[in-house]
Amino acid sequence: MSQHARWISAVATALLLLLSAAAAHAAKPDREVVPFEGAGFLFFPCSEFGYDFDILVDFFGSDTVTTWRDAEGNITRIKVHDYGTGTIYPDTDPTNRETGSGPLNITIDFLKETYTVSGQENHNNVPGEGRVAHQSGTITFRIEVLDRQTGDFDVVGDPLHVGGPHPGFVNIPWCEIFV
Repeated sequence: MSQHARWISAVATALLLLLSAAAAHAAKPDREVVPFEGAGFLFFPCSEFGYDFDILVDFFGSDTVTTWRDAEGNITRIKVHDYGTGTIYPDTDPTNRETGSGPLNITIDFLKETYTVSGQENHNNVPGEGRVAHQSGTITFRIEVLDRQTGDFDVVGDPLHVGGPHPGFVNIPWCEIFV
């Protein structure tokens, strides 16, 4: 075997050892599916804005929560894939119902110190009127990491990035849907 071939063989062996050692230390992410549901919860307080009703919500769905950790066990990233469906209705007329759904992803990146929501946060259509509530796209905030072992953090300040319509939950005309 030539000197050049021995050198390539030694380098390849060293790389394989390094890669296998790194793979042995890299933990697979933890994944948990968390179903959720609720009925008759206050969705929006229309009575605070001069209407004679409040909006209630019935909902169901599931969150798939994936957590990545580094070799020391510190959380590096959490991703939540949420898919839920809900029905909103005025408390004065439970038969007047409107449905909506919103596949949504939330990514908390503890290394970049960001909290990102992407997908369809709110989406409600009214027959004959079309889409009356819409909040979707991507919005990213800065976070302050409080504890990387437990995953505690606080969202800090104004958005770093906004893509898509994000009128804000309170700026959507929820009460007008039922007027």
